[in-house]
Amino acid sequence: MLEQALAPSFAPPESLHLRNHRLADGAWVQVRRVDYLGVSGYDLLCDVPAAETLWKTLVAADAAPAGVTAFHTLRIEAGTPLYGVDITENNLAM
Repeated sequence: MLEQALAPSFAPPESLHLRNHRLADGAWVQVRRVDYLGVSGYDLLCDVPAAETLWKTLVAADAAPAGVTAFHTLRIEAGTPLYGVDITENNLAM
């Protein structure tokens, strides 16, 4: 879906790598491969003015928003702690 949304020639980065990509309107998006949920996943970072274009591009490629509650549920099920939430200076992962 990510390849379809960004461009046919876009190759997603490998785990823990990133790749910069220019959107159709000329804005840049940084694609970071992260597997917080136990499956291949990506963080997409862009400037605020490009966020709406990026959102529409992803939805047009059949991406569906899931929300923060779904993210936290899935990452906990995958055993991925989040610093500042699960890990603090008073609560270590060990």
